Amino acid sequence: MTHLLALLTLVAGVQDTALGVIPRPVQMTRGTGTFLLTPATVVVTDRASRQIGYQLSDWLQPATGYRLAVSGAPGAAARTISLRIDPTLARLGDEGYRLTVTGTRITIRGFRAAGVFYGVETLRQLLPPDVFRQAPIAVSSGYFLISIRHP
Repeated sequence: MTHLLALLTLVAGVQDTALGVIPRPVQMTRGTGTFLLTPATVVVTDRASRQIGYQLSDWLQPATGYRLAVSGAPGAAARTISLRIDPTLARLGDEGYRLTVTGTRITIRGFRAAGVFYGVETLRQLLPPDVFRQAPIAVSSGYFLISIRHP
């Protein structure tokens, strides 16, 4: 099994020069807590973001060893990564998005699919570099632990 500890720090404002995300988010809010990625985590999408969901699952699989299910509904999943088009976010433009993290859900919403895609890209950049490995990170414990700060 694989195991990886990653810390994602969400910081307030754009003044923080330590934030390694390109392009730099307009606004971020600091929080505390963790999101545990397990083999049972489901990537939940709407029809317009389904392909992005499959791409995220493909990107996470080599390092985690998990092939995350992609579905239109969470079913009984305790933890989800939700990707959706949200027409109420028009003010963010075609490439804007909102990324929110709680203990059981990562939510990425965009006015258009491009915004959802860029939200996924931001999420990936906030994860540790090992998430980009092309082989599982082999240690003896049992889960790929992503510790993500959330409000």
